[in-house]
Order: sequence, then C-alpha cells, then structure tokens
Amino acid sequence: MDLLNEKVGDILNKFPNSKNFFDKYKIDFCCGGQKKLKNVLIELNIENAEILNELYKEIKSNKIQNYSKDEILKSTDFLLKPSKDIIDFIINHFHEELRCDLPEISKLILKIMRAHIKNHKELFWKIHELFGKIQILLESHLILEEENIFKTMISIESNKINKDSVEYKTMICSINESITEHSVVGPYLNQISDITNNYTPPQDACNTVIKVYENLQKLQNHLMAHTQLENNVLFPRFTE
Repeated sequence: MDLLNEKVGDILNKFPNSKNFFDKYKIDFCCGGQKKLKNVLIELNIENAEILNELYKEIKSNKIQNYSKDEILKSTDFLLKPSKDIIDFIINHFHEELRCDLPEISKLILKIMRAHIKNHKELFWKIHELFGKIQILLESHLILEEENIFKTMISIESNKINKDSVEYKTMICSINESITEHSVVGPYLNQISDITNNYTPPQDACNTVIKVYENLQKLQNHLMAHTQLENNVLFPRFTE
C-alpha cells in the first residue's frame, strides 16, 4: 500500500484510525487535506521508514481517538453517499449543533470571566477573545454554505442548472471563501488548545470552568470532522 502519493484527506477518508498518527505529528488533515503525504512529511522534516511503518500500524489497529463515534465512523461511508445525503448530514448534525453550542459556550465563558477575574484573568480573557473570533466567523460561515453552496450543489445534481450559470460561478467563489474560513478557524482553535494545555483545567477550576473546557474540546473535534468532510469529500466533487 503506497500512501506517500495519497492526499492526506483521502487517507483519513479511507482509514479513519490514521487520525491518531496525524494528531501525534500535528499533520493538518483538514485545511491541508489536499496535500500529498510525502510532501507533508518533507515539510515537517519527519520523512523516514519508521514513521511510515507507524502509520501503517495505526491503520491496521482498531483504535480511534478524539472523535465522537457518529462523526468518525459515519465518515467512512461518505465516499459512497450522494452529495445530498452529505449535505443533509452537515446541516442537521454540524450546523444545527453549532447554532446551539456557540451561544451556550459564549455565555459560560462570560460567567467564568466574572467568577475568576482575580486568579485567571489573562487566561480567560484570551479564551474569550479567540472564541469570539471563532463565533463571529462561524455564524456567517454557516449561512454562506447553506445559501450559496449547498443549494446550488443540489440544483446541479438534479440538472436544474449547469456550469455556465451564475449560480455555479457564485458557488465556486463561495467554496473558496469557505475553505479560507476553515483555514482561519483552525489556528484560533489551536491557540485555545495551546493556552489551555490541551484543555486541562487549572487546579482550582470550578465545575463551570471544567464544562467550558470540555465544550471547547468538543467544538474543536466537531469542527475538524466538519472541515474534513467538506474540504476533502464534498467540495472536491464540484471543483475537480
């Protein structure tokens, strides 16, 4: 099995447990999913036979970490699913959850800022700043995808419009915009992960702080799965 010439996103689609390997070596399989593995390894200066053997070993194992079951296990079926089914899943599972989760997380962050201003001001103010940027971007991002991308994809597949239409050209521009926004959100989430020591609550953390950290980690895993499905499964069907 020659994986070096495979795209990182395609490897994850075919072998979900490769995520353990990608996480360990901080390989971006979402926004960087269109890069070939060999090029990514060269960029990270970790190309050697032992590393590749480690990936093969992960693929053969049954361990899957850091994704909720429905997100990662269902992703193995998406390569064979019609685009409309993928779109319905993204809206019903990812988008609707985000619309519920984002305001709730924001409310909890404000609560811990007030309660812990004396002991953890710098930390919680930074979390608030980064999360605020994520929330603002995602609220408009969901509308962009649903109105300018998904509706056009369904119309294309039902032969209601073609590639010469204004709608198609708008869709392509919006896909590029969506991918760019994915690449902006990812670093914000990585910064939150870094400053929280991979979502490890302070020793004096109250239950609300613990809940915020759990929700932020869930959000990161959720968005990684969301981005992976769009960037590396759905969007290429209409852009390649």
